[in-house]
Amino acid sequence: MPAYPIFDYTVTHGAPAALTLDGALDGITHILEVFYGSVGNETYDRTVALAEAGIGLVIDNLAKLTTDPTDKEAREAICLATDLGGYAIMIGGTNGGHLTSFSLVDVLTHGRACAMMNPYYTVFFAPAVEGPLKLVSK
Repeated sequence: MPAYPIFDYTVTHGAPAALTLDGALDGITHILEVFYGSVGNETYDRTVALAEAGIGLVIDNLAKLTTDPTDKEAREAICLATDLGGYAIMIGGTNGGHLTSFSLVDVLTHGRACAMMNPYYTVFFAPAVEGPLKLVSK
């Protein structure tokens, strides 16, 4: 991890809505997949915090940006959430949603492909990730 990362979220202020959506969906995917994979590991408590914060930031703010792309507070929240997604994959690994999303890049963007695949993997992993599912369902 960088000792002193610098994130200038203002560079995203002119981003097209589709890019913003795809980035937000990919951020959720990073967090969700690492969260599922951390059950029973020493990183679980950190991933609980990441899931609560990161997924919540996207859920609470992405619709605002689709309505008003100039909403700086919502944009900052989405940027922070995707940064948390990046942090998540520094402490754990992604899984099936990411893996199979790459077979769909000819028809969907990466973020949308991940978003489409993760419900299937959520059902597949459900017996092993009951705790994370309860948190995510909130």
